[in-house]
Amino acid sequence: MGTGETVFWILMAVLTPISIGSFAAVVWWMLRPRGEIESAKRVDRIWQQRDIWGEALCRRLIEQHVEPEMTPEMVRLAWGEPQAVRRLETGDEQWLYNDAATDIVSFKSGRVTTAMRSTPKRGLVWGPWPIIAILLGISALVSMIALGVVFLS
Repeated sequence: MGTGETVFWILMAVLTPISIGSFAAVVWWMLRPRGEIESAKRVDRIWQQRDIWGEALCRRLIEQHVEPEMTPEMVRLAWGEPQAVRRLETGDEQWLYNDAATDIVSFKSGRVTTAMRSTPKRGLVWGPWPIIAILLGISALVSMIALGVVFLS
């Protein structure tokens, strides 16, 4: 097998999985579940209660504010379902909203007594584009090495 043929097969072995990976990343990005639909449904469910709860309270729930005297239904609409529920010896409840237990809502007699929420941390959001850029960089590097092997041999 000649050098050119060897380089061709190396390029095929390296670049084909990278191309397939890039394509798969784009397909995943396009088909991934999006939170906008769920958020719109949540806002709609809150807004349907406007005549009962009042416009100001509905706006606070839409903004995900939980305050004393709110009901469990209001908390569910604001923050969603809790990850865990602790029943205390006093009969009170605590709803936990994350693994670190920093988002807690305490209830007494079916009403919120305290609500603590840590500030959400915005992580790095990786769409397919940075991944594709990295994969294309790897492809370019492999191509340069292959060309170097062909022309410097």
